[in-house]
Amino acid sequence: MGSVVVSCGDDNNSPTINTDDNGTGIQNNGGDGNTKLAPEAEKKHIEETARLFESYFDASETEEITSAAKELNNVANGDLDDLRKTLFAETVASKASVYTSNYYDVIIDASKTKGMYEATANGRWKKTADSDNLVMKFTDSHDAVWQLTLTASGNKGRVYIDKRTKSTYTSSYSNGEYNDEITYTQRKYYIDVPAQTKVVLTRQGVEKVNCVVNISELASGTDYRPNPLSKAKGTVAVTLTPQNQPYVVNADFCYLPNSKCWANTTVKKGSTTLLNERCEGTSVAPSSSEKDLNGKNITCTVDILGRLQVRMSSDDVRKVYEAYKNAGAYDNRTNESYVKGCSDVINANLNAKLTNNGGSAEQATVKTTVRAKNYTYYSNGSYVNGYRYSLDAVLNFHDGTSYAFEEYFSKSYFNDVINTFNNFVDKINAQVK
Repeated sequence: MGSVVVSCGDDNNSPTINTDDNGTGIQNNGGDGNTKLAPEAEKKHIEETARLFESYFDASETEEITSAAKELNNVANGDLDDLRKTLFAETVASKASVYTSNYYDVIIDASKTKGMYEATANGRWKKTADSDNLVMKFTDSHDAVWQLTLTASGNKGRVYIDKRTKSTYTSSYSNGEYNDEITYTQRKYYIDVPAQTKVVLTRQGVEKVNCVVNISELASGTDYRPNPLSKAKGTVAVTLTPQNQPYVVNADFCYLPNSKCWANTTVKKGSTTLLNERCEGTSVAPSSSEKDLNGKNITCTVDILGRLQVRMSSDDVRKVYEAYKNAGAYDNRTNESYVKGCSDVINANLNAKLTNNGGSAEQATVKTTVRAKNYTYYSNGSYVNGYRYSLDAVLNFHDGTSYAFEEYFSKSYFNDVINTFNNFVDKINAQVK
């Protein structure tokens, strides 16, 4: 299996063409990358790239892992309940008398995830020893021993991750009167983030999964967006070896206030790069009234097998994000001119295009347009026909033709791709049932 390499090539900017077919016989019909193809030829190239991408995934490779996972579902929690209580430390933040409200802070501390636990098929988890790490041994019905080891070290600070509110209604009858009461329970979740987290899964001593997360910088705080703006920097490395060649995922990310930001991810199987994603730009700290991240001069490229690239750039990510969010808001969906205005904002602030084989020729650009969908609603005693409007992505080719994504990637043309994917999902589902 050959490796995928896409480079700038020689002084004439000729890209390196990937001809690795993974034994499928699929050819690379994407041209030299610097020549625009006809829309039908580009459609064929996309379809062939998708089929080739799918060929690297075989459901049979996961049978060992999914079989063990299915058996684990029948193992009783046992002593793991005590571990969960230790990990999720809940403290009363405050109580309010109005409508009987209770507020709790839930602190998740990964450093407390320790101990050795063992179980067998159809059994229960039992703590067998103390340990500086979390070690879980499971003997499946085939007498194969699986061991998961989790190691967390250091602490980069506490951050807020979620909030959940639950209401409970009760009613009682006393002295001829009904007494209704509503209790609101709110829990805010925080996590103490380790500097390094490592997870290793083995079967009969042979490594199946190895995941290492390193956090070098992190803004801590009790708010969703601590002040100054959250910052995070680190790396993630995952190796999954189900049976044959390993899948390897490497990622690094950085978001620093008013500084350079990036996120890079590479997915390989063996020596072949299946997917390569690169994003970079400049972060912008929001005002005190803003909560979401923002960026300027952002560029992103997603490369599939070196054969097909999706390239995007934006001078102002916030404008794009807010326009997309506002267009989908419930109160705005029946306002055609408003949704069209959102589409105009996105198109003015986001450039997206497709290229082949690492070249510079724009095979197609991607724009948003407004799609109308008829619906019937009840108003003033009668049913009325109306329209809801939504954003739709459109591929625009150099010959002036354009296709909505739903039309372009239709089942009739990409039938083999869709059927192969559905078949893969069906096999995985069958394994875990």
